Amino acid sequence: MWHRPKISQLAGLIGVALVFGVAGRWWWHARWQSPPELVSSPGYVGDQSCRSCHRTVYDSYKRTAMGRAWYLPTSENIIEDYTENNQVYDHRRDLHYEMISRDGQFLQREYRLDEYGALIHELVRQASYVVGSGEHVRSYVADSGGYLTQLPISWYSDEKKWGLSPGYETFNHRFDRPIGPGCIACHNDYPKFVQATLNKYESPVPTGIGCERCHGPAEWHVRQQTDGWQPPRQTAVQPTIVNPAQLSGSLKDDVCFQCHLQGDAEFVNPGMEQYGYRPGLRLADYRSVYQAETSDPDKFGIASHAARMVQSRCFTESAGRFNCITCHDPHVPLREVQAETYLSACLNCHTKISCKRTADGSVAHQQNDCVTCHMPRGHPADVQHTVFTDHWIRRPQQSENTTEPKPLPAGPVLLRAFWDDPKPDEERQGLAHLSFAFAKGGRANLEFGIELLQKAALHGNLHLEGWRRLGMAGLAKRDPSLAGSAFQQALRLDPNDGKSQMGFGMALGAFGDLDRALAELESANRSAPDQLDAYPEVSAIHMQRRQPERALAVLEQSLRLNPHQPRVLAMIATVHCQDLANMDQGIDAFRRAIQLDPDNVYFRVSLGAAYMTQGNLEASREQLQLALRLAPDSVPALLTLARVYMLRQEKSEAIKCLEQVLILDPKNQYAQQILRELGSSAGPN
Repeated sequence: MWHRPKISQLAGLIGVALVFGVAGRWWWHARWQSPPELVSSPGYVGDQSCRSCHRTVYDSYKRTAMGRAWYLPTSENIIEDYTENNQVYDHRRDLHYEMISRDGQFLQREYRLDEYGALIHELVRQASYVVGSGEHVRSYVADSGGYLTQLPISWYSDEKKWGLSPGYETFNHRFDRPIGPGCIACHNDYPKFVQATLNKYESPVPTGIGCERCHGPAEWHVRQQTDGWQPPRQTAVQPTIVNPAQLSGSLKDDVCFQCHLQGDAEFVNPGMEQYGYRPGLRLADYRSVYQAETSDPDKFGIASHAARMVQSRCFTESAGRFNCITCHDPHVPLREVQAETYLSACLNCHTKISCKRTADGSVAHQQNDCVTCHMPRGHPADVQHTVFTDHWIRRPQQSENTTEPKPLPAGPVLLRAFWDDPKPDEERQGLAHLSFAFAKGGRANLEFGIELLQKAALHGNLHLEGWRRLGMAGLAKRDPSLAGSAFQQALRLDPNDGKSQMGFGMALGAFGDLDRALAELESANRSAPDQLDAYPEVSAIHMQRRQPERALAVLEQSLRLNPHQPRVLAMIATVHCQDLANMDQGIDAFRRAIQLDPDNVYFRVSLGAAYMTQGNLEASREQLQLALRLAPDSVPALLTLARVYMLRQEKSEAIKCLEQVLILDPKNQYAQQILRELGSSAGPN
C-alpha cells in the first residue's frame, strides 16, 4: 500500500513520455478465423528475398511513394534547391536556417543575428535520413547515437520551396523533436526499437517500406518456395504469405489503415507489442484510434485517408466491396496511373449519365473526371505548402478548408473510437483521453483520463501500460501520491520495467525520500540503460547529497549516449562551477548547452554569473543582456546584471536594473537592500 508522507513542496512539472506495452500474438493467415496455435512464427527476410521471383512487381513498387518513404540522402536523389533559394526565416523565434550540400553531406544551419547583423548563435546538424518520397514533402532526420530527431526545415515539392517542417509553424521544436516508434512505423519498415526510450533504434535502421509490411513476414514463404520446406501447420490455401487482395473487406482495409489512418489520440493496445500487427490480423486488436468530436468535418490530415473514406456512401453502402484497392494498386506509382483507372472504378457502380453536371458543359464532365468534383484536392490541416486529395467521396461542398485550429472546450473533449466497440473499455477510453491530453493539451481530458483508469483499476481491468500511464499522469499533474501508487502497481506486474522504476523514483524524490528514490532510479538505469531521462534525476540526488563527483560521472555517462542534451550539459556546468570550482570547464559546458538551446534564459543567466565570478565582466554583461532580450521580466537576470554593473562601477545602470526588479517584485528584499546601500530609493518612482 502506498502511504502518502507529508510534503511541503512538490517538484516542478515533470515531462511525460508515451511508451507502449510489450506483449504479442502469433502471426496467422487471414483465411483462419482465429489465431492458430503455431509452434513458432515466421521472421522477416527483407525485400531482396522477394525480388528474385517477383522482379517486375518489385521494381515497380520501389518507384512508388511508399517504396521511397525513408532513405539515405545522396547526391543522386537531390530534388531540393541547395544553392539559391535555400534560406528560411522563422519570425516567431527569430531564427534563420540555411540548407547546405557539402562534400556528400546535407546540412541544416541554424543561426541568429543581433540588431547590428552580427552572428550571436549558430548550430549545424546533418541530415542522416530523408523521410517522404518528395511527391509532396521531404523531411529530414538526424541520428545521434541511434536517437533520431526531426530537423526543423522540410522541402515542399508542390511549391518547390523550403519551409518549416510540418507542425513547426505553430511551435518550432528546432532539432529536438523525437522520432517515436509510431512515427517511424508509417514511413519505414519496422526498426529495432530500444524499449523504454523515446526515440532510440538499433543500427542499421531500415530504409523504406518493404513488401513484408503488406504481405507479412516472408521467412516461411521463401523457405517453402526455395527448398520445399513446410510450415508447422498447413491449410488448403497457402498460409505462408498474405495476399491482401484475398482478405475479407475489413482485414483488407486494415493492411492500408496501419499507416493511412490518422486520429487525434492513438496508442498501441495494452498487452500488445509496438510492432505486433501483421497483415491478416484485426488492426483494432493491436491499435486504438480516437477522433475528437470538435474536429472540423471539412478538415483533413495528410494521413487521414481511412477516416475520410469510411464516411463515403461508396464505402458505407458497398457491403464491404469498396476498399482502398478498388482504386489503388499499391505496386504502381500514382504518377503512372491514368485517369481512366479511377473513372473505371467509379463506373463499376455509377454510369456516365448519372452525372448531374451533364448540361453545364464543365470540363470535369467532358473529361469524365469524377475525382475533381467528388474528391477535391485541398490543403491538409497538418501540413502546409502542399495540396492533397480528400478521400471523403461526396457531393461538392461549399465550405472553406482552413488550417486555423479551434480552441479546446472548457470540459473534456469528447473522443470517438474509430472502430465501434459495443462494450466500451474503461482502460482504453482512459488511455485515449490521456493520449489526447499529452499530445494536444487540455487539463480536463487529463483529469477525465485519470478518472477512467482509476475505475478500470477498481474493476481489476488495468494492464501494465494502464498503470504506467496513470503514474505518468500523476507526475504531469504534480500528484506524486497518485504517481507513486500507480507505478508501484506497474512494478508488481513487471519488477524490471525501466519506465515504471524511473517514474516511481521520481515520485519518491518529490516526497524527499532520497534513499529509496536513488535506489529506484539506479535500478531504472540498469534495466533500461538507454533511457536518458533517469540520468539527470540520479545526478540531482547526488548533488543534493553533496556528492559532485558522482553526479558528474552519471551526467557524463548520459552524454556519451547522446551528446545533444542541453539540460545535461547545463547540469554538468553547474557541478563544475558551484561544487568543483572549475570555472573554465563549467563555462565551456554552459556555452555548449546554449548552442543547443539558445533561448534558455536560465542557461544564459548562469553563464553570465559564471563569467562574473571569473572576473570577465564584459562577457557576463553580454550574456545577461541576451537573457533579458529573451525575457525582459527575468528578475534573476536583472539582479545579476545589477551586480555586474556595480563591479564595473556603473552605479546608475545598477540602480536602473534594481528599480526594474522592484517594479516586477516590489517586495524583493535583495534589491531593496542594495538600493539602500547605493543611496537610492527603495522602490520605483
